[in-house]
Amino acid sequence: MHSSCAWSQQHIKRILPLVGVYGITHAIGSPQPANQRCGVWYMDPSMDSYRADIYAYFKSTDGHTHAWSFSLRRPNLHLVNHIVASGGLVIVDSTRRGKRYPDAISKTIPIWCAVVSAAMLGTPPETLLHTPAQAVSDSEQQCIRDQLRTWTNNLRDSALQLTHHLDKPIRPIFVHPATEQLPDFNKATLDFYPLICVSASRYVPDETESLEWGEYVQGSGDDHELWSGGLTPECFWANRHELLNCPRELLDERVAAVAAEHLARSTSTSTHSVRVGDSNDTRAFLAGAIFPAECDAASSLPSDIALVALTPQPPPRSTHTLHVQLPRSSKQAQKQFLGQLPHVMLFVRQQLDNGRRIAVSDASGGTDLASAVCVAAATLFFDENGERQCKAGEITKATINTRLQWLINAYPTTNPSRVSLRRLNDYLM
Repeated sequence: MHSSCAWSQQHIKRILPLVGVYGITHAIGSPQPANQRCGVWYMDPSMDSYRADIYAYFKSTDGHTHAWSFSLRRPNLHLVNHIVASGGLVIVDSTRRGKRYPDAISKTIPIWCAVVSAAMLGTPPETLLHTPAQAVSDSEQQCIRDQLRTWTNNLRDSALQLTHHLDKPIRPIFVHPATEQLPDFNKATLDFYPLICVSASRYVPDETESLEWGEYVQGSGDDHELWSGGLTPECFWANRHELLNCPRELLDERVAAVAAEHLARSTSTSTHSVRVGDSNDTRAFLAGAIFPAECDAASSLPSDIALVALTPQPPPRSTHTLHVQLPRSSKQAQKQFLGQLPHVMLFVRQQLDNGRRIAVSDASGGTDLASAVCVAAATLFFDENGERQCKAGEITKATINTRLQWLINAYPTTNPSRVSLRRLNDYLM
């Protein structure tokens, strides 16, 4: 567990009081997704307003000082429809760096609001930047403003679809645990859509604080691979009372057992289905010829679809299946990924030539290595119009980025890591 096995007990004691913060934001009647990845540990799935089905991924690295960016890899454009439909949205995140807001909330999301609003409305983006008071200096705000027009043009010039019906700008509103109340909202009369940015971290100047029940580590839900012991946020919350009451010396063992039970239950009862596109489907990727798939749905694929499984264990389905055994560790899997790509692409080409569609699954649920395989296949086997080609033309970084943006348009949860994309570029170029 994180730092010590007492982490989950400390962590839950800091999560539960935040329901009061969520109660304030719930008063405006907007859905509440969590920001991937840290934010999901701070959201109780049993809350009526929590929307696990709304995917939001704003990285703090896109808001780091002198590294500000609007990411075309993480455009989050699908959120616009949710914001318009609900009149606003609440996004929850956390920070472990001794400040009130993570950079994802204080800068990445404000940049996103300004760029997306400007690109869709034709409004000068410089007038649309709003950051939390005292969290971003005047000089840093000006540096960001100076780049907003470039980012807006980059978005307009990309292959990302700007077909969402936005009729007024999106503006961030900032909330943290010390916030007593929000402004008096009347969404019907606002001249903007509020994007409520909730920081779940109680501010501790030195990052840690000793309390009577233990040590509070601000934002300790981050980097869960290092401490979770196989727990997922859903599993954590479903068993929080048991884990809280478990003696410290038995906690590691109990965490392992709870995680194993949850994995077995979710595998045996999964009803997830893969949506397979076709030429009439607005979400279709390359006319449904190839798409990322959830691992737990691989066995339910139609017979005319071949499967590439980039997983530690072979999938239940064997017909027209290529199993590429990769380690469970994402870093080890990424290292082996490049060496497997030629073999995978040969299989994909053969299956496409035989008239089959392709599903690609990975240990992350189709978001990382599977997405990279889809981009590789789109680059090698499909032209700039998405039509099947016998021989690939000139391949550049722009070509690869365009194919990635096609995939993001169809599947907003697409999220190949920087390392995976680098290895993909090495292979294709």
